[in-house]
Amino acid sequence: MKICLFGISLCLAELNCSVNNGGCSHKCSPAGCSCPSCWSLVKDNLTCLPSPGLAQVTCSASGISLQVDECVLGGRADPTFLDSSCTSEINDEGLVEISTDLSNCGTIMEFLDSDDLLKFSNRLVAPSAVRNGRIVSRPLIMNFECLYSTRYENITTNYSADMNSVAVTFDMATYDVPVAALGFGLDFFTDSTFGTKLTEENMQGGIFVGNTLHAAVNSHIFIEDLTFTIERCEIEDPSTGVSLRIIDDRCPLAELGVEIFKNHDQRSIPFSFQAFLFPGQENTGIYDVKCHLLACDNTNPDNECFADPVCGGRKRRSNISSKTKKYIAISKRFNVLNV
Repeated sequence: MKICLFGISLCLAELNCSVNNGGCSHKCSPAGCSCPSCWSLVKDNLTCLPSPGLAQVTCSASGISLQVDECVLGGRADPTFLDSSCTSEINDEGLVEISTDLSNCGTIMEFLDSDDLLKFSNRLVAPSAVRNGRIVSRPLIMNFECLYSTRYENITTNYSADMNSVAVTFDMATYDVPVAALGFGLDFFTDSTFGTKLTEENMQGGIFVGNTLHAAVNSHIFIEDLTFTIERCEIEDPSTGVSLRIIDDRCPLAELGVEIFKNHDQRSIPFSFQAFLFPGQENTGIYDVKCHLLACDNTNPDNECFADPVCGGRKRRSNISSKTKKYIAISKRFNVLNV
């Protein structure tokens, strides 16, 4: 059957609501899809999402959180994530709040086809609303997702190399999900056991030329099935812009006694190198260490993190052009002395 407008030769096909609910996520009628109160159709005219301003998602390195206006629930009580042990609460503003880290509450991790984006998805669920003993609504199923980059460029931490993360908050009604970032840090240690961190006072006191610096890149948040590798590290003089790569294409610079103790790891990758001064700086230098990381699927042994680096003059073949590679970059500053 068709619905035609009088005087206009345009006819719109009716929806067949008996087949897959006409493609509608909620209410279906021959004239089209519609949404319950506090929900609105998005661009596809099939899917209902909470109306603008009524539901927000925050994606950060530490996890995912939702804030939802109670009217979106339509009388449904006690919403949870897929894991029903992850319950919600009402905040002081009367909004429903619920949160999880990136490995719990039924959250699903997926690398998208390009491997440049990492998706974490879950859903807010609640049983049907009941009034006077009668069921007056369907169960609530509200899908949401967070996207995280696996590669970045020129994003550095502050002096203390605290959390290198970018949190994003967006309205659930948005059609384009913004991209957040994971959290990593770079620390120096007193010796090769990597057990005790050097303090800021130690670092400001300086490291003598020829002494070994022990460093490690650490993931601030453990994420199940996620690993990372150091693609490159460089020492840079911020006053001149002169730099030297001590790790390149996952290979250490032998001339400086650079050692990398793990090719990839889920928590920490330690490495060491000898302190040096750039030409023209005879007594002291203040340098930055900058490391560029790549996050990978720990369950897939065919990805770049698991590939054995080919060093000693031969370049490791990569399936990603060097012009398009982007990495997570972290940095830390140290003083070198020759007096």
